[in-house]
Amino acid sequence: MKMFLVCLLTTILWGSTFAQDPQPDPEQKRDLLAIDLRVGESIQLAFFRDRSAIRASWYPLAPYCVDVSADGLATAKSPGLCGVNALLYNPDLPLRVSGPAFPILIRVLQPSVATAIDLTVVTATLQVGQQFQFEARIIDQYGKPMEGKLAWRSTQPTNCAIGSASAIATGRKAGNCKIYALFQSLRSPDNPVRVEPLVTPASP
Repeated sequence: MKMFLVCLLTTILWGSTFAQDPQPDPEQKRDLLAIDLRVGESIQLAFFRDRSAIRASWYPLAPYCVDVSADGLATAKSPGLCGVNALLYNPDLPLRVSGPAFPILIRVLQPSVATAIDLTVVTATLQVGQQFQFEARIIDQYGKPMEGKLAWRSTQPTNCAIGSASAIATGRKAGNCKIYALFQSLRSPDNPVRVEPLVTPASP
């Protein structure tokens, strides 16, 4: 479960004794924060102010797409645009509940689906016995990297072998090959590799 941390800053002004509901200052601008989450992802919301005694109790404005615990752990449920807010209070004083802070918008997106493999193409020339580390990323429908296990392949493993999980290629015999990565039904572009004979220093 992916976790994030948000520092929520509010423009609400508090009375000196906190014995009455705080009133917002009309001269101050209240910004609306917006966060993108995919279905199943979570975000930890946190409220910080100068006075450490002030606490926040979180609640959803649209619970059909986001679940929010009182301590601020929000989990995306279904696609949509949802609001989350918090009641601010001081647990050390008799009058605990005050007015709300200001809402955070959470846009819940569809779960990530792999759409491409972004292979870092290099000009690779190896001598027999040399190794090289290849790199690639899985890209989702939003153009962002996503987690997943790639399987690496060589078109000519007798010339250049590669570890399926490690992505480390090793030159075995002089010749050419192409390295590529697989994920589900996706295949990355090929990366050509040339393997040259091992050069040994001439004897003095």
